[in-house]
Amino acid sequence: MSITRIKNLKILQSSGGFTIVEVLVATVIFTIAALGTFSTIASIRKPAAVSERKLQGAYYAKQILEDLRPQVDARNWNPATGQYSSGDLTMGTHLLSTTTINGTPYISSYVVSTVAGTPNLFQVQVMVNWTEIP
Repeated sequence: MSITRIKNLKILQSSGGFTIVEVLVATVIFTIAALGTFSTIASIRKPAAVSERKLQGAYYAKQILEDLRPQVDARNWNPATGQYSSGDLTMGTHLLSTTTINGTPYISSYVVSTVAGTPNLFQVQVMVNWTEIP
């Protein structure tokens, strides 16, 4: 056998793959990286869910105002009594029924009141409440 063939044979024998130690070290490194990624994803999910519920509550409040908007007409207000001739826009607090959106119950109400210093100017405040699930 020539020297060239012996060198080629040694090269082939030494390139047989990874040792068990190399595989174990690579597995440990991959596991640590994967656990870090998964824990980051898990910690982001709860704040994202809270933000989603807040956004749904804001959209629901906007929808309540949009439903009340067609009833607003200055010709129908009686400034002496603060009463509106039709609809739900009367002075005071108005509780609405509980509405469930994507599994979260929202309790809402709105208050019609005068603006201080301007007896013929009215404002509507909408409140939407829900309970955060831990």
